[in-house]
Amino acid sequence: MKYLSSKDNPYIKRIAKLKYKKYREKEKLFIIEGEKSVSEALAKKDLLVSVLFDAGCEQYQDWPNKAPDIEWYQLQADLIDYLSDTENPQGILAVAKIPDWDPAMITGEQLLICLDGVSDPGNVGTIIRTGWAMGADGILMTSDCADPYSPKVVRASMGGVLNIPIYMNYPLDHLISLKSKGYLIYGSSLKTENIIYGQDFTGAKIFVIGNESRGISNKSEKLCDMKIKIPINPQVDSLNAAIACAIILAEAWQQRYKSS
Repeated sequence: MKYLSSKDNPYIKRIAKLKYKKYREKEKLFIIEGEKSVSEALAKKDLLVSVLFDAGCEQYQDWPNKAPDIEWYQLQADLIDYLSDTENPQGILAVAKIPDWDPAMITGEQLLICLDGVSDPGNVGTIIRTGWAMGADGILMTSDCADPYSPKVVRASMGGVLNIPIYMNYPLDHLISLKSKGYLIYGSSLKTENIIYGQDFTGAKIFVIGNESRGISNKSEKLCDMKIKIPINPQVDSLNAAIACAIILAEAWQQRYKSS
């Protein structure tokens, strides 16, 4: 295990650049911050490159025994603050490979989420976490969504980015191919009388969640087999995108769990 104490160290410089999307894309790496998230990432050792922790944090001293095959670094305290994207770092972070998910893996009667221009990092991360928790088989993301491997999304996903397939820069036109394979596409929208309760969400299904302010795009709306909505208090305009997605997925999970 190495000890690093300078911001000028080449490896520290390399990690610091991963805060920016263009370097994440170039290196195909991203940062995972925090005790819980790094702990979950250790279960995916094939994707981990290294773990760095504050040399003064006693609770992490024996962590290298959990994954002796990866690189471990002890850091001078101010270096964790330098590399971290949070105001109150927990003294540990990891560097992981960005998973390379192939859309050809989408087969059978899967449950998929399609994010159509969801741009808020907190929403994207929460949806990834919820999708993982509610048994979704993958997340399709259009190119105008928030980067799923940005620090804010990774934190909000709480390990989800390593545990559910994420298909980035997914063209909406490719939904046509999935429709030909038997998938039904539901668009979350306020412009419908079809509520989520009473629908059949078993089998090959895709839920489209739209942009926080504009909703689903005209292009995805035309591809939808049905628009659906969550019945809410009429005095409330709408629900947050991540909350709406969670409610829909919970209904789908209940149906699919009962039928399995």
